[in-house]
This record gives sequence, structure tokens and C-alpha cells, in this order.
Amino acid sequence: MADDDAREDNHKNPDERTEEPTEEEEREHREEEKENVAAVGGDGGSADRRSTSPSLGGRAEDLDEVAAAVVERFPGTVFHRSHGQPVVYVDRSVWVDMAGFLRDEQHFTQCMDVTAVDHLVDAERLEVPGVVPERFEVVANFLSHPRNRRLRAICEVPADAPSVPSVTGVYPGMNFGEREVFDMLGIAFDGHPDLTRILMPDDWVGYPLRKDDPPGRVPVTFKEDPSPR
Repeated sequence: MADDDAREDNHKNPDERTEEPTEEEEREHREEEKENVAAVGGDGGSADRRSTSPSLGGRAEDLDEVAAAVVERFPGTVFHRSHGQPVVYVDRSVWVDMAGFLRDEQHFTQCMDVTAVDHLVDAERLEVPGVVPERFEVVANFLSHPRNRRLRAICEVPADAPSVPSVTGVYPGMNFGEREVFDMLGIAFDGHPDLTRILMPDDWVGYPLRKDDPPGRVPVTFKEDPSPR
């Protein structure tokens, strides 16, 4: 009977077998748990504190190390993970300092783009704990070539004071990107070397990508368009 039981057990699905772990396996498992705790917070208590901090916006095991460094350097920063990508919400007053920190201390060699969002008529909007939403958001995506890492940074911009410090002093390549945001959404970038329109005529009134900008208010005559009848 014992031989029959052994043969039956060997034919079971490997996932269904109930084998007791060896003493060496248990010891290795305990060591891995200690290493994970140390990587997150140094000890079990600090790991728990970090996982419940409102600035982290998620579980400790989800925290990105670069985002953690930004959270630590700039108090009030909120971490969030969006579709697997680390995102930090920072106050606009430290927007340039954050960019310099990423470049100089975290080896983020490129700011890939700067854009903005107008949430004026959103039927539903993502709520991130710890973030006070404003009408506008300025968004920047950063890339570290040496570390092969990406980070998205967002700052909230109120409608009654739509301005953000320019990062062109840190990432000169954002010159045109900031001008486009200014041109389309009317968000000023303080300290920009040449904050003028880039797509629309200089005398254009309004900002075409604002949700309250009247669309189609200017008649357009296309080339070879037949005369009105």
C-alpha cells in the first residue's frame, strides 16, 4: 500500500504535491525576507511606516527608488504608479529644483517632453490621495540613459495663476516644448528665455487647447475652395 501511495503521489500535478520545505530552504526564505525589509525601510517598523505614508500613495513594495528619493528630498511630494510607470506629484515651487535633482543626483540625462492638461470639463478625474487637484496640470517625462529608467513628474497649476518655473536652465531642449504649452494653453513659464507663441500667429487671441476656448470661431478658407454661392 505504501508503494501504491508513493506512485500515486508521483503522478500528481507538481503544483498539487505537498512537500515540506527543507531546513535550508526555510533559512533562505527568512534571509530573503530580511533583505526585502532592509531594501524598503531598514526594519519592519520603518517599512510599515513608509507603506502607510500618504506621500507614497501605495504599498512599500510598489515604491520606485527614484521616486522615493524625490519624496525624501522634497517634502509634500506624492508618489503614484500609473500603468506601471512611477509618477511624482511635486509642488510647482520646487519644479526646477526637482529637475536639477533628477539631472545632477539621479543621472536623468534627458527631459523628453513637457506638456499640460486642462481638466475643466472632465466628467471624471483620477483622485490621487494627498494631491489637491487644480484645473491645469503640467507634465514632464524624464529619462535616464545610464540607469535605463523613466519618471513622470506632475505639478498642479491653478486657473487664477497659470504659471510654472521654466526648466530650460536645466534642460535647454524644453525651450520649444514650454513655448507650445504657453501657446496652446496659456500657461506661462517663469524664467523662459523667449516665451512667445510658436504655432499660432503672434496677435492670436486665446489659447486653442483650453476647454473653454470657442472652437471654430474663425472661418477658414482652404486653398482652391469654391466661392460661396
